[in-house]
Amino acid sequence: MRRSGLASIWPGFFTTALNEESLDIVIANSSMLEKGELPPSTVKNFPRPTLLQIHGIPGYPPRTLLFYDTAGEVFERASAVSRYASFVMRAHTVLFLVSIRDLENPAPEMARLLNTYIIGLEELGGNPSMQNLVVVLTQADRWLPAIDGFPKIREHLVRGSIAHLANSGNYVQTLQAISSELRYFLLTKVGAHEFVHAAEKFFKSTRFCAVSALGAAPMGHKLQTKIVPKRVLDPLIWLMEHSLTPWQRFFDQTQIMKESQLPSEGDRFDSVFLVVNVSSQDLSATKFFTWISVHLNPNNRQAYEWPQILCVRRTGNRSRDTVATPENQNR
Repeated sequence: MRRSGLASIWPGFFTTALNEESLDIVIANSSMLEKGELPPSTVKNFPRPTLLQIHGIPGYPPRTLLFYDTAGEVFERASAVSRYASFVMRAHTVLFLVSIRDLENPAPEMARLLNTYIIGLEELGGNPSMQNLVVVLTQADRWLPAIDGFPKIREHLVRGSIAHLANSGNYVQTLQAISSELRYFLLTKVGAHEFVHAAEKFFKSTRFCAVSALGAAPMGHKLQTKIVPKRVLDPLIWLMEHSLTPWQRFFDQTQIMKESQLPSEGDRFDSVFLVVNVSSQDLSATKFFTWISVHLNPNNRQAYEWPQILCVRRTGNRSRDTVATPENQNR
């Protein structure tokens, strides 16, 4: 990510490791990849997370990523998930990485792996219905020939440059379209009906994406060509998207904070909505649906709020509907 050139298309973008161990891991892995070498296989234990903070992705607040490099065989048994991957219980979004070319029978194996994860999560006291699932089809370069009937997927993978990320809002719409295409691909070409149906039944939401980390298959632990990653940031964008609250997704939080001064007496308001007896946890959802109910037009209105009240002000000299102040908010 540090050497991907993202800072050239996202003004203000940068990443920072949060401790010395994390910085050493990032530098060591980057150095190995530049030399054409692959990192060694992960040891089966409870890993220490690599901590990385991301700033400046358009449309998203800064985020801290915790990378747990867990051995793949941990997710072969539900008991191993409980022992070595208990951190998944706290995850809001789960990345389900699977290489369909490495599975002898992809459809039943994918269903089994998902079932194993669900059992392991529930044994930890977790609930899959509280998690978003992002299914990441890895090593996409190896199964490109299998998607001749899916030109949108092929084009998305082949044209995998970072230039398409310049407008993150439009890119999310692209990811949603590709997710639908990949879902149809899994159903019609892979026959993974049980996997798709179970994922959509048990999880809060299910999205699909495809990546190629290297761009070409390695020979053993050596790369034969220069690394040309394709769409490797798609899972990250889904993570960032799922991390937003409805309130953050609907409005630009930064702009609201800039305009957070109290209104003066005589300001014009379209509507006043009292928010009574709600906890701070529920307040964001209340505000979200309140704004929808007045059909907010962000081009000519501003928002102000007091405790237990939300007001939408119409700018300009227009007829006075309601004036809300702390003194008359109970009228």
